[in-house]
Amino acid sequence: MQMPVRRSVLLIPAYNPDGRLLRLAEEINMAGSQAVPPLVVVDDGSAPGCRWVFYALKIRTGCEVVRHETNHGKGAALKTGMVYILEKYPESTGIVTADADLQHLPQDILRVTQTLEENPNSMVLGSRNFSGKDVPFKSKWGNRVTSLIVYMITGIPALDTQTGLRGIPAAFAAECLDIRGDHFEFEMEALFHLTRRGVPLITLPITTIYREQNHATNFHAVKDSILIYRSVLKFGAASAVCAGLDLILFALFSTFIFDKSAGGIMAATIVARVCSGCCNFICNKFFVFGMRGKTPKAWVKYAVLFAAIMFTSGVLTVLLASAGVPAVAAKLLTDSLLFAVSYMAQKRFVFTRTA
Repeated sequence: MQMPVRRSVLLIPAYNPDGRLLRLAEEINMAGSQAVPPLVVVDDGSAPGCRWVFYALKIRTGCEVVRHETNHGKGAALKTGMVYILEKYPESTGIVTADADLQHLPQDILRVTQTLEENPNSMVLGSRNFSGKDVPFKSKWGNRVTSLIVYMITGIPALDTQTGLRGIPAAFAAECLDIRGDHFEFEMEALFHLTRRGVPLITLPITTIYREQNHATNFHAVKDSILIYRSVLKFGAASAVCAGLDLILFALFSTFIFDKSAGGIMAATIVARVCSGCCNFICNKFFVFGMRGKTPKAWVKYAVLFAAIMFTSGVLTVLLASAGVPAVAAKLLTDSLLFAVSYMAQKRFVFTRTA
């Protein structure tokens, strides 16, 4: 007896959609009954004038609609849809998310669905190509910068980290519900989380579509970019504060406690750096990465990383200075490089759930 094929479920969050969402659902249905996944749409508090879209979806395509009474954000809508799918379709292969504004072709959505069903333990990203002339400047360079940051943090060369078309394995979908963020940053944090968990990543080339220079998008360039890069910005702020503290403590220790000899300066440097390092650990634990409770493993791993970064900084600065680079420039160049290394190491290895 042939076992039934496990299907994925398609999830689309929608806020104030127009007829394009209905068209997308109808075109997906036209693909044929054997290829069409169940479709769940989350109405994220859309205006009353958009109710006809959701009504038509249920009547004409048979999709299931879950509603937020007020707008909570894309991340919150995705979480609501995931909860619904995990409860109603516990045997599904996974969840495929897509946008409501026809930025993804139906055939690409079904290709991602099929790829997820063939690789049920992998995350699938529908990867756009941003080299076309019709791609808005902010979208092209915003994605390139974000992809570089993701590569620095995860080590994975994903060319399109902000795509809304992605397949999430059912085995890991429940974990995504605990990820912080109710807006566009949720998708980025989910990508970070799953890659840290060791989930394989499959990138699938899809058609790049930008209609009317992407004016219909609900993505706010400044506000949502800050949310997406929030942890990096917080890390930078904490590092800057602790660097200032390190300088102040060094000045105090070298002036009032230790003498001006080489040994005294070294002692002042070490004591100031240890104090600022403890402050940096506390800031990163609570403010940057949002960890709570006792974390003895994190203390040990942070101490090892702290010592390694401090030693590497000294060695690289000396080498660059010996090669003719001015000492201050050598220090700035070295610390800029190690900033990225330190952030990546702390996010992936120090401040984890098992710490």
